[in-house]
Amino acid sequence: MKTQIRNVIATVSLLVLLVGCATVSPGTDPLVVRAEQTTKIAFEVIDQFLAWEYNNRATLDKEVTQVANEIRLAAPDAIRMLRAVTKAYKAQRDPETKTQLVAAISKVEALQNKAMQILAKNYE
Repeated sequence: MKTQIRNVIATVSLLVLLVGCATVSPGTDPLVVRAEQTTKIAFEVIDQFLAWEYNNRATLDKEVTQVANEIRLAAPDAIRMLRAVTKAYKAQRDPETKTQLVAAISKVEALQNKAMQILAKNYE
């Protein structure tokens, strides 16, 4: 199981490195770049975490499965909302839409962080 976690963490780390090191082109809104990066990274992290949890459910604490199920319920809507608000913000860059985008990013990042915390905890 530690090998699986190590592989998940390595994949996620590589993705974060590749996406996180992308430069912001002149004229590009850094908030849009962050939103798009968050969407990609969070999707991969959550997908890898849920696959890992499902494949190892028999040996994991029930708390891990409970959190995974919470993420399974919340993540699809949160990621869809982030994509929709990113699109809306690109079309109309006003303070209200910017606030909504920041909130959507935060929600998705919170789900991603839950997954990463459990992976890290189970890697120890």
